[in-house]
Amino acid sequence: PPPALISIPTAPSPARPPTCVAQSGVRVLPAPLRRAMLIGRGDPMVFLQRPISAVFVVATVALIAASLWGAWRRFRSRTAA
Repeated sequence: PPPALISIPTAPSPARPPTCVAQSGVRVLPAPLRRAMLIGRGDPMVFLQRPISAVFVVATVALIAASLWGAWRRFRSRTAA
């Protein structure tokens, strides 16, 4: 199998520092998300394998993009005036 993009350690290791920002904040992840990442061996593509989860991921990204787009437009209208 291809190497995982994000590795989730099972126990903290002081000898090996975190290699990714997401890895250092793994303790704050909700339990179901952490479990899904463990089942998928750290590969975030596990969230796109099923159609319903892909729909939720796309909807989330679209909502975040719409929010950022609106904030950017408001910022531009304030600085242009």
